[in-house]
Amino acid sequence: MKCRFCGKFFSSNLEFSSLFKAEFSCRKCKRIHEANLLYECIPYQGGIIEYYYFRDIEYHDFAMDIVYDTMIDKPLNLAISQQNEYELILFMEKAEFLNFTKWGFIVLLFNKIMIFSNYRFDFEIFAMLL
Repeated sequence: MKCRFCGKFFSSNLEFSSLFKAEFSCRKCKRIHEANLLYECIPYQGGIIEYYYFRDIEYHDFAMDIVYDTMIDKPLNLAISQQNEYELILFMEKAEFLNFTKWGFIVLLFNKIMIFSNYRFDFEIFAMLL
């Protein structure tokens, strides 16, 4: 069968009992999709940032980013279910992180913020801003 996320072909056990429960993703993509959200709490002078991410690694390649983007429903469901608890909810990619010095001062206007991303970004370099 062909993985619907990465496009690679993989072998699957297709029997009559599993005919309508066929696997649509390879082992690698299945392991990625079963990943749990990781959590960090970042205090700053005016409040707190709750930071959720999937992988504790630096930015990866574009192909893997597409696979992680299909998992966006996990943090979105969390954000929707707790939307009244946060004043600001952000999704951060590499471009937003690299330009954080240009727009990060806006964060200081809010008390409780939720940020989520596919990869972990190191906010310690912006400690002076926060």
